[in-house]
Amino acid sequence: MKTIRLAFAIDGNLQFSDKNFSMADFFQFYEYQVDFAELKLISRIANPSLKLEGEEKYTILIDFLNENKIDLLVARNYSKKLKTESRFFVPVILDKKLPVEQICTLIIKHINWLIDELSLNKEENMVFNITNGIYKSKVDHNKCN
Repeated sequence: MKTIRLAFAIDGNLQFSDKNFSMADFFQFYEYQVDFAELKLISRIANPSLKLEGEEKYTILIDFLNENKIDLLVARNYSKKLKTESRFFVPVILDKKLPVEQICTLIIKHINWLIDELSLNKEENMVFNITNGIYKSKVDHNKCN
């Protein structure tokens, strides 16, 4: 059975965070089971890189996400550095501040686009913006450095 793992950026009130993904207080990990079309919460974990700075912050965060086999990052904002690391993950940006339950509904609604991106096996993934619809764009690495 194919599963996809997602990390949502959550604030201290356990709401979807307005901060950059790397500055979120917590991450809620979800698992989407393709065969059953279900998105289930599997854990909530404090951000291990929250108080770190510079390269160390991103090294710890990326290793942490990889250890947890995360495929999709879901947040309202991303730092330029984390966008450039999109070869490891597919970043999903939600333009609206919504309750976590509504975000889950939007992710499920657009999951086929995200699964398609994960299946491409290329060096870098695209960044997805979800509002009422979905928009896919390439990360410009020259603007991120």
